[in-house]
This record gives sequence, C-alpha cells and structure tokens, in this order.
Amino acid sequence: IDVTVRQAHGWVAASIAQGERLLGALTADPHETPRAFRIVLGAVNPFERFGGGIAAATGCVLAVAGVALSRHGVHYDGFLDLHVGRGTVIPLAKAATEQVAVWIAPTLLLWGAMSIARRGTRLIDLLGATGLARMPLVVFAPLILATAPVFAPGTLPKVDAALLLSATFGMACFAWQLIWLFFGLRNASGLRGGALGATFGCFVVLAEIVSKVLLFKLS
Repeated sequence: IDVTVRQAHGWVAASIAQGERLLGALTADPHETPRAFRIVLGAVNPFERFGGGIAAATGCVLAVAGVALSRHGVHYDGFLDLHVGRGTVIPLAKAATEQVAVWIAPTLLLWGAMSIARRGTRLIDLLGATGLARMPLVVFAPLILATAPVFAPGTLPKVDAALLLSATFGMACFAWQLIWLFFGLRNASGLRGGALGATFGCFVVLAEIVSKVLLFKLS
C-alpha cells in the first residue's frame, strides 16, 4: 500500500508539472523577444529602456566625468572629437566649456530645428539621446589614453602596435557613439526612413561645425 501511495504521489506531481508547462506554453506571448536577443538589443539601442530623464541624467554624469578626465590628459574639442596626451592638463573652466560646446549647444540647435520642422519633440529626450551616446568616448577614454604611445611634441608618432591599438579603440568608440546617436535620435524624434537618415547626417555635420566654431570663439 505504501509503495502504491508513493507511486500515485509521484504520478500526481508529474501531472501537475506537465500541466504548468502546458499552461505556460499556452499563455506565453509568441512575439516575445528572447532574453539573449533583448540583451543584445539593449547594448545596440539602450533608448528602448532608458529614455528622456534617465538618459539626460546619465549625460550629465558623463559630462562631469569628462571634466574630471581632462585633468589626466583627455581632451574633448569637438562633437565627435577625442584627443589624449599623457601629462596634459586642461584647465577646469576650459574643460567645462568643452562639455557645453560638444553636448548642450548642438542639442539646443537640433531641438530648435526639430521644433520648427516636427512639433512635439521634447528637449529632454534629445539631451538624453546626445548625452547617453557620448558614453563610449567617456567610459573608454582611460583605455585609449593608456594604450596611446608617447612621442615628442612636434614629431610624428611612430606607427607601431601601441598606436594601432589605441586607434582601434578610438575608432570603435567613435562608431559606437554614432550608432547610439542614431537610435537615440530615432526614439526622441519619431522619424523613420529617409527623413531620419537625412536628419541624422545633417545633425552630425552641423554639430561638429558648431562645436568647433563655439570653442574657437570662446578660446
């Protein structure tokens, strides 16, 4: 009798487990993105999860980090520009001005243009898009600095493994920033297709020009 009861108990438990799996399969969303794929999408397009205020706040943190890095040889002198030099110290006032010129000013320009061409685009979303997109060039700047070769002022750097490694890191971060900027602009503006591509291309070019001119005037 005891053996029969244990067998029956095992059969009931197995039936319950099978029923739960069947119920889960019936109630699961067939269009739900697999977890691994969601992680990849989050790395490619973080604005699906972090938009508006969170992204803009992250941009502020990155700007402060950029100012701190300027004390250790990291120089942001353009919307898409990053230069490193060991032993170079940028004054705090100039470093803060650079952050305004390479992030705030181009975003205000974009917001003004979008307000005219496409009503409803929020400034906080654009600040988040452009601010969070700068993360690769800020977070990985110490790595680029550490791998950059040292050469005498006024001389051309020797093309060696160190220079190639530093340049590779820099180009990867540059491409990463552009990818995030593209998706950030798409999420913030709602643009798609050719309109998004044209807006993105024009903004990148104008942002670089505006930041360079503004830094030149302020210097």
